[in-house]
Amino acid sequence: MSEEQATKAAEKILALRSYVDRLDPIDLDEMWGFFDLDAPASRRSMDASDPLLQKLKGKLNRQRLLFHPDKNGHPEAEKTFKFLEVCHRKLMTAYTRQTESVHQRTRREEEELKQEEARRQKQEAERRAQMELLEKEEEEKMRRLELHQQRLDQMLEAKRSAFEAKHNQSQVVSRTTSSDPIVSLFTSCGSSKSILGKQEDAEETAVIGRLTVHLRARDLPVPECLGGRQVRPLVVFSLSL
Repeated sequence: MSEEQATKAAEKILALRSYVDRLDPIDLDEMWGFFDLDAPASRRSMDASDPLLQKLKGKLNRQRLLFHPDKNGHPEAEKTFKFLEVCHRKLMTAYTRQTESVHQRTRREEEELKQEEARRQKQEAERRAQMELLEKEEEEKMRRLELHQQRLDQMLEAKRSAFEAKHNQSQVVSRTTSSDPIVSLFTSCGSSKSILGKQEDAEETAVIGRLTVHLRARDLPVPECLGGRQVRPLVVFSLSL
């Protein structure tokens, strides 16, 4: 119920309070005013399909929307709702042409009440279904967000692991090269020119003789500059003197 409807219902409850608590009989002409309608000029009998009686029925249905206990939490709403139901029944009885028996009228009124209750239950079921649909959509949205966050976390973890592995590998290679003088020599020199100097300088130097030194070693690590190939553990240095 909207705020405007709640305000209108509260004003109507206050206006009808003296009639609702009244013990004396209420004139039929006053009852028409409860539904914001003018009383007929004469108490003529009308057919149930008469426009005036149909208009009265429509007014009652709107009052039901304002005062029904399931829709209005006002402490006097239910009492006012029942009072208007009684007034409507008295007006219909007094002004409707008696073309049906009491039993038929009772059955008709019961059928109308059943239809009204079925309509109300249908509206409530539709409202609940809409709420459940909204809840499912919200749950699906949260699930997609969680999956997206999990994928991001996995990507970040993979990048971090790859970076740490590369960093650790670089540290191992660096420690191996700096701690092994023979591997460092092969890595830094690469050729005899780095030991003897430039070729022009070597030609200008007088050659006295040649000294060849053979060194044998075991369990030497394979230098990276040899491409990981297995070689004989022999190191040969040749110097021209």
